[in-house]
Amino acid sequence: MQGWVKLFFISPTQPEFTTKYRKLKANIFMTNQKMFDILKKKNTEAELGGGADRIESQHKQKKLTARERIDFLLDPGSFVEMDRFVTHRCSDFGMEEKKIL
Repeated sequence: MQGWVKLFFISPTQPEFTTKYRKLKANIFMTNQKMFDILKKKNTEAELGGGADRIESQHKQKKLTARERIDFLLDPGSFVEMDRFVTHRCSDFGMEEKKIL
């Protein structure tokens, strides 16, 4: 039985209600905090693109990364990246082993 459903079976006038409500609220906050931390981690990984090695190899070839080119061409704050976490579904040529995120 879900925590919120169990909570509804207790009368709000009982002291047990307040205790269980606080525990549930703390668990929900922790879950949201964990999800936020995971999102931040994925966002950081996505900004690296293929990783620091690929960025370094682009710079060795005197090339800018795609994000650097966009930042160079457009006004600051005018570009919003959509679908940052999308990964490819290609399975040809060993690509299924080369997923970035």
